[in-house]
Amino acid sequence: MSVQFGQALTRKPGLSLTRKPTLSWTRKPGLLRAPKPPVGIAAALAACALCMLAVGRRDIVVRAAPQTAGLFAAIGLPVNLRGLEFRGVSSRLLDDESGRVLAVEGDVANLRHAGRKLPDVLVTLRGPDGRTVYSWTSPAPQKNIGPGESVHFRARLAAPPSDGVDVKLRFIDAAKK
Repeated sequence: MSVQFGQALTRKPGLSLTRKPTLSWTRKPGLLRAPKPPVGIAAALAACALCMLAVGRRDIVVRAAPQTAGLFAAIGLPVNLRGLEFRGVSSRLLDDESGRVLAVEGDVANLRHAGRKLPDVLVTLRGPDGRTVYSWTSPAPQKNIGPGESVHFRARLAAPPSDGVDVKLRFIDAAKK
């Protein structure tokens, strides 16, 4: 009720000015309850949290489902389960008294905070079309590698095939030799 200046208050019929009005506090269903958030928002938040967990602990995801390693690499988040990395790798053809020799060398770095056994290196010589021309196993330069350490490795192949244009390196487990 609004009253303007100069207006008189009048009593409306049926209202008593001596009695205080009483308010009835009957609760209508749903009136005092907080609205429930839509299920879609909760599901989206749960999916977002699950994705963040999967990206943060992608090593566990890749151990459980190895085919996801390619997916993580495609989005710029490669997974290195071994904790070892090749660095400064170079390959060159040398001529010495016994003939042509392919020399491959570089460093193996331990990315983990714990020492570990150093696996052998599988050296693959590939042709111009990317298929394997020749491959061989080069023994690890030492048995173990310390945390954060790097060791130099060298692999040599006498009389390499002439159609080899590219060298690929990977670690190989003792069981796969």
